[in-house]
Amino acid sequence: MPCHVRKVAAPQMNDSLPNIFGDVSFGIIKALAYADVFDFPLTPDEIYLYFIGSFPVERPLINEALAALRTQGRVGERGGYYFLPGRENIVPLRLSCLAPSLKNWKKVGRFTYLFRFLPWLKLVGVSGALAMGNSGGDDDIDLVFITDLRRVWLTRLFVVGLLKLSGQYRSARRIKGRFCPNLFLSTAGMTFTPDLFIAHEIVQMRPVLARNGIYEKFLAANSWLYGYLPNTKKFPEEKENIKRDLFPQIFDGLEELARRFQLKYMEKKKTIETTTLAVIALHPRATKDQVLAAYESRLTSLNIERTTAS
Repeated sequence: MPCHVRKVAAPQMNDSLPNIFGDVSFGIIKALAYADVFDFPLTPDEIYLYFIGSFPVERPLINEALAALRTQGRVGERGGYYFLPGRENIVPLRLSCLAPSLKNWKKVGRFTYLFRFLPWLKLVGVSGALAMGNSGGDDDIDLVFITDLRRVWLTRLFVVGLLKLSGQYRSARRIKGRFCPNLFLSTAGMTFTPDLFIAHEIVQMRPVLARNGIYEKFLAANSWLYGYLPNTKKFPEEKENIKRDLFPQIFDGLEELARRFQLKYMEKKKTIETTTLAVIALHPRATKDQVLAAYESRLTSLNIERTTAS
């Protein structure tokens, strides 16, 4: 999902949904409610994939329940896209993002190729708005990196340096089409605390470089996400063997120097960032709580009972 959230009113309904706790229809409504936070209608395939529940559901059953919900007026449909009642205006919003998203994907291909020369880099992924093809003309491009042990700080120094030299680094004043490398993980820091927002971010990330099965290992380290999004499946990763460091001890020393240098630079600006030996998580927009609150607000407006699975 996009890392930005537009300020939009929650949908209103004149009548209440029945108590469909644990039912397939409930999971469909929740999937649409979550996507609605981002003004993002879903196709039937996306509804199946991002179905929210505690157990997987076969596609024919999803399709049957979706058809019934549409007949009942519980969901709307326009041009093959589904949404909450009264939210047909988000369909053209999604369509308007197709061209900017394609443009940004082409830029990803040009710049991320340079990162392949780092022998310890195991994964480069696109997250946020662009990962879902929902990137507007003014959006940035969020990047995720997974490295070998003791290489997150050295990787960030290289990536940020390269992007700044090329004028492609996102800053407070330069956002549109710029790269925002906001998450660096080592193989020792790939496991996240479970919640629906993080589950979506993991599943929606699109790897553009993945070596030695690292993407599968990343999903395995966060297998709890299937308790939120049980129908999700991994995306194909590029098969590429990773090279070993020729001088590991030298690079270990450079990693420590890179860490100290960057922490010193961040000292005056640091707020809610995570900066450990295994994880660098920068948050130019702290949206997690905002997204989950907006999602819960939509469920409340639809009079759907809140559950631990939501």
